[in-house]
Amino acid sequence: MFGLFKKKNSRSSKKSSSKKSNKKSGKKKNKKWIQKAIKHPGRVKNYLIRKYGKEAVTKDGELNQRIVDRAIRELKQMPPGKRPKGMLQALYLARRFELMRKDRKKKK
Repeated sequence: MFGLFKKKNSRSSKKSSSKKSNKKSGKKKNKKWIQKAIKHPGRVKNYLIRKYGKEAVTKDGELNQRIVDRAIRELKQMPPGKRPKGMLQALYLARRFELMRKDRKKKK
């Protein structure tokens, strides 16, 4: 009885491994993959401008990272039911994107 199950499992594992190799070789990498990760573009910027005013945005229109850090600290102090849904994760993502930038000025 156990011999029958082993044969079926071994066949199914071979099929699944061949499918994975086909998917990797057939797909091209999308250069704009990160844009799909953002569900609501501009959400963080609008929230920070509404809460902190124009000091939340630099002259270039980028987010002021000190304000992003302040907003993260304040949201962490709020009880989870009072927080805007998903805003803490969106702020973390904004901070991470700033660290990923290639053209940012490095502090010495």
